[in-house]
Amino acid sequence: MLAKAITMDAGKLDSKIVVIDGVRRTYRHRTLNKLPNFFLIKIDADPKIRYERMKARNEKCGRR
Repeated sequence: MLAKAITMDAGKLDSKIVVIDGVRRTYRHRTLNKLPNFFLIKIDADPKIRYERMKARNEKCGRR
């Protein structure tokens, strides 16, 4: 399971801060939550702002 591998790798790092991007599933959060001093921080943006940012980055913005 990916979440277990990430948790193990993060636990081995000799760093005070580790950032893991894209935690979207509850089971991944539960696995990562086993790390000492784990904090989940949600950063949210309005869909219109996200769309404009995607356009500025030249990412796929439309429907297929």
